[in-house]
Amino acid sequence: MKFIESNPSAKPYQITTGVWMVPCRVDKVHKTYIPSIKPFKNGKKSTKNDSRQSWTLEEDEKLNEIILSRGARQWSAIAIELNTLIHNGVPFRKGKQCRERWLGHLSPAIEKTKWSKEEDDLLMNQQALLGNRWSVIAKLLPGRTENQIKNRWRRMEKISKRMQEQSLENADVSGLSETIESYWQSGFWPPFPYNYQ
Repeated sequence: MKFIESNPSAKPYQITTGVWMVPCRVDKVHKTYIPSIKPFKNGKKSTKNDSRQSWTLEEDEKLNEIILSRGARQWSAIAIELNTLIHNGVPFRKGKQCRERWLGHLSPAIEKTKWSKEEDDLLMNQQALLGNRWSVIAKLLPGRTENQIKNRWRRMEKISKRMQEQSLENADVSGLSETIESYWQSGFWPPFPYNYQ
């Protein structure tokens, strides 16, 4: 390969927002440009796409369209198509991200209504039996994702602890032994608070 070296002391400089000029070597045989330095070695800028950005409404709409036309499978191919349509072919979203977005947020099978008392009771009972095995509990609550279940449990736990703290401040211990005895006889002990160690 024969290279024509550009100015070796040149540094990258910004042309417009997100567009930088980087000094390159010219490969005359293959007619290509090869960067002569790694851009942004100091870590201030990265040449990688930051695909951890929030999903936009446009991305969600296109992902819905793609999945409706080809089905919820072959996530890598879906990501390529999404990147082609929205990001001009730049590999911005990966197949795993598309799958997680669909299964966790966009799928019409996801239940987005308020939690019912039956769902809360089932969640409390199953968590007492299984612990924090959210994927197993999610199978018992169709329409609810693992993340929804985990967040609901943590919210219920927080509310319960707050209520217990308030009740301890205003505690009337006169009927405490009867309450403990009734829980013991019913066979169902209140699930809060747990010591997970």
